[in-house]
Amino acid sequence: MRTREALTLAALTALVASAAPARAQIQTTPCSISVQSQSVSCPASGDFYTGMTCYSGNVNSCPNADSLGFTYGVENATGTSLGTIVSFSGANGKDANEENENAFVRAYLPNYQVVQVVWDDDWELTSQLNIGYAAARPATFLNYIYQKYVQPIQQGTQNPLYGMCAQGISAGAGALGYALGWYGAASYLDKVELLSGPVFGNIQEGCEQPPPPIAIYVCGGSPSSCKLGSQPPWTNPPGYVGHPVNSLRQWTGGSSQSHSACQDTVNGTSSIADANWLAMSIASGGSNPTPMFNYPNTVATGWLCATTTGASMNNSSAQGWIFDSLVTAKSPYYFYAVQNCDGPEGVDGPDAYVPAILVGQQQTPEAGFTAIMNDMTSVQQTQTGVCQKYH
Repeated sequence: MRTREALTLAALTALVASAAPARAQIQTTPCSISVQSQSVSCPASGDFYTGMTCYSGNVNSCPNADSLGFTYGVENATGTSLGTIVSFSGANGKDANEENENAFVRAYLPNYQVVQVVWDDDWELTSQLNIGYAAARPATFLNYIYQKYVQPIQQGTQNPLYGMCAQGISAGAGALGYALGWYGAASYLDKVELLSGPVFGNIQEGCEQPPPPIAIYVCGGSPSSCKLGSQPPWTNPPGYVGHPVNSLRQWTGGSSQSHSACQDTVNGTSSIADANWLAMSIASGGSNPTPMFNYPNTVATGWLCATTTGASMNNSSAQGWIFDSLVTAKSPYYFYAVQNCDGPEGVDGPDAYVPAILVGQQQTPEAGFTAIMNDMTSVQQTQTGVCQKYH
């Protein structure tokens, strides 16, 4: 952990303990879940992959989050299925195709069952004004898919290497970060792709005003986990910018002493708000229990924008690196720099490419979308490990 962050954690530990309620012990099913047995029409507003079979349900009885409804769609592999891949979209999770996730569904379907989920309201929003508590909802849903679709196959003899895998972008990567760090999903997740995030690595540094004086040095020191190619380590401010600031204000609170507004340039940030934001971060300090970052049986890969085309960078690389730099996972565990992102988070955009992965006789950098797809599915292309059972 960087010195600046270590000092921040030490200074706020006492405040975290007094300002935030204690979190329940790590468990893979923190809430209860109910799902209708009969399929329903996939809502048009959810933008599911065409042809999916949808089911509706509710996540209930979370320790510190209100009940929330959801609809999920499932599409079986067109060939022999090697595993199940759950896709978490970005933003509030109300659009399954928020960041072009349907293109990945299409790419994965020949050999994998794919699941998408949309929420009736922002999954990050709860009356506790704590994104970490709200993340119990997608974590419980993820475990439900494991128990219903994956575990019976893994326990059988026909395909014991059947994988339980997940992919998330931006806030969807945040949901996966919480599932791994706070809610024990590493006990059953075999393969994870983290695209442009998790963006909730340190919410305090994303929201506090004035902002942290020093930007995050992504892949600073060039650890072996970083695969940069021609891209050197880069700096990226962790502060939230643009439309996400309004969402963070809604999800984490308004302008009271205990819930200062995210990026409040008029009133600034109180020390109590700093402590609350830190306590709800994936890489939180002083939480009970301490988040877990060692995933010995989970193959994980991160993809972070180093440069963009036609847009300014946002905080996603810095926030993602705050989490990624703490993680140890099944070897090899790699983070890839992506250049020419389509917008600040478009690691799979039409011009995005991965300088550390070279293909063909001309040794051309591989396209971002192709690199991510191959990393999840292709034994020939992957440098980490495909979606299959590792537990």
